[in-house]
Amino acid sequence: MNDLVDLNEETNYGLKQRAELLEQTRWVNEFTWPELESFAVYIRVHKTARNALLCREGDAGDSLFIIVQGSVDIIKKDAADKQKTIATIGPGQTIGEMSLLDRELRSATARAANDVVLLTFHKEDLDRMVREKPGLVIKFIMKLARMLSQRLRRTSSNLADHL
Repeated sequence: MNDLVDLNEETNYGLKQRAELLEQTRWVNEFTWPELESFAVYIRVHKTARNALLCREGDAGDSLFIIVQGSVDIIKKDAADKQKTIATIGPGQTIGEMSLLDRELRSATARAANDVVLLTFHKEDLDRMVREKPGLVIKFIMKLARMLSQRLRRTSSNLADHL
């Protein structure tokens, strides 16, 4: 469904380069370098052009995207079925963590606001990491839990301001 170009073979992104990109995002700033290298085994590097869709609200999804460069508009349909941009997110932020964890449909559309470089992490990668690196999975899931908790707190606060 998405318009991602795989950079792994095209530009020869090796393990070290993927770990460096991951480190650059600061998304995993509490991970050690050996943990970053271990995590990098399970991710891929992709790019996409401005206005390309990463995912569409209501579609099936099984992947998490970590933005390395560029920005992405998050778009939701309102009660009148009109699309509204609810956020624009940039480097170090993620898209798709809910579908990765719960296998439910995508809750929003994500469209590249400009040229974007992403790290992708799929459900099958998570399943493989569970078997091969359970300690790393626990650290990764705890990171996602903290991040989702922070987002829920911000959303609750914003909702209270509008009531």
